[in-house]
Amino acid sequence: MPARFLARFYAVWIMRYVDLPAAVRKRFPGSNLPVKGTCNGVPFRGTLTPKAGGGLRVAINAKVRKAAGGVDVGDKVVITLEKANAHPMPRLP
Repeated sequence: MPARFLARFYAVWIMRYVDLPAAVRKRFPGSNLPVKGTCNGVPFRGTLTPKAGGGLRVAINAKVRKAAGGVDVGDKVVITLEKANAHPMPRLP
């Protein structure tokens, strides 16, 4: 069952992230884990990455944020997350 939580958007340079609450982090041990989920009901794929001071975050791109109501830094959104298979490797020439 996917984890569901309310999160606020933060910026690190040009990237927009949401942090995982402590209770949700327990369901995703480790870091750099592929995940899939929704942001205000809009599907996305991402990778959980460590943040300074501990914890995990996931970046959400502009296309998803726009479709989720034009959300940006400071806005709160409903996030669902679950583990995903490894990201597909691109075919190389």
